[in-house]
Amino acid sequence: MVLDQGVSQEPEQDVNLPPEEQQPPHRIMGLCRNDQLVLGVLILLALILSVVPWVRLSHWGVDPIEIERLPAKQFEFQFDINDATWVEWAQLPGIGETLAHRIVVDREQNGRFETIEALKRVKGIGPKTVEKLRPWLRVTEPVQPQQAITRDAALSPELQQ
Repeated sequence: MVLDQGVSQEPEQDVNLPPEEQQPPHRIMGLCRNDQLVLGVLILLALILSVVPWVRLSHWGVDPIEIERLPAKQFEFQFDINDATWVEWAQLPGIGETLAHRIVVDREQNGRFETIEALKRVKGIGPKTVEKLRPWLRVTEPVQPQQAITRDAALSPELQQ
């Protein structure tokens, strides 16, 4: 069959062979052999490209990494109960902002805490609270003005002259 432009719609057959040896072209779904091959390669390529992300997401072929972790540890710090601000007090477990302010106000009104047990004079602090807070608290002796001068003189050779 010949179209108007002179292009044949059917593929050319070998005209040199007798008609009984000529075979009709092998077509599947209207596609010739070369078209079938191209379509097969494209389908195979699409399958490979769709499997690659799945393999990457499944972590196939990746060995797990074991991470050694240190045991959880509480912060280890101590502060002087006579020098601590309300912010430092508020960081301790069981001491909120209100109780921290109350401790600082009591210290300013009634003077230094001579021992850790002296914290019991603050409203809201009892024996259980004092024992719970003891690891973070310390009491240091106040520095007398004479002691400060002696200590500075020992550190600075210019003051000794």
